Amino acid sequence: MIKETLKGSMKDTVIHKNKRPVLREKCQPVTRVTDRERKLFASMIAIMRKNKGIGLAAVQIGILKQMIALDI
Repeated sequence: MIKETLKGSMKDTVIHKNKRPVLREKCQPVTRVTDRERKLFASMIAIMRKNKGIGLAAVQIGILKQMIALDI
């Protein structure tokens, strides 16, 4: 099941990697940045840092939006 928004705690978040079918799904473009997108972006950064990553795409956490967080 694909989540529209991030719900629950970060420890419940699954990061999809490698050959998961969700990673091949078509993601929707972000046409407006609202508080919802800002909250999602903040959550993505927190998840990325918690997992000691340098990048995270929204689709990796089951959200079909063209968003990415990078920390390089």
